[in-house]
Amino acid sequence: MPRPHLEPEKALNTLLFVIQQLGQPGYHKVFKTLYFAEQRHLTTWGASLMAGDRFVKMVDGPVPSDMYNFIKFTNGNHDGRNYPPALVEKVKNSIAAVGRHNVIALTLPDVDYLAQAEIDSLLWSVEKCATLGFGKLRDLSHDQAWESVKFNETIEPVAIAAAGGATPEELDYLRESLSNDFYASL
Repeated sequence: MPRPHLEPEKALNTLLFVIQQLGQPGYHKVFKTLYFAEQRHLTTWGASLMAGDRFVKMVDGPVPSDMYNFIKFTNGNHDGRNYPPALVEKVKNSIAAVGRHNVIALTLPDVDYLAQAEIDSLLWSVEKCATLGFGKLRDLSHDQAWESVKFNETIEPVAIAAAGGATPEELDYLRESLSNDFYASL
């Protein structure tokens, strides 16, 4: 399924929101919190909250591709060549790497980019994931959606929703909604 274009400001503010809520989290916790928020949002609202980002299957679970690149800008592991220079600078001024695997928010998220339903899904997931360790989050995120693709492939939102317990009717609605979102983003 085609995906909408990345909304960089919304993606950055979604990422900042999660980082701020968790304090000084590890990348892994941030990514799993985003994954379960997305799963909840897809099953509850029939829409993605990922601002055009996509989850990719990695060894330790699903990872949001662009948001991971944002974090890599801050630790020097990505030069940002596929992104507008102004975005790379904004990310570097908004997020800092701490040690090898943690991040902090240097600025507050602009929640005007987030709908209340998105905030609710994010907060639900923060509460779910905040106290869980690496191994538990890894195990929970190795669900049927993660199993459905090869490494480094995109995990489709419909598969994420199915893994979250969406009914066949909800999945049909989601397919149509995501298709409409894609064409609206052109």
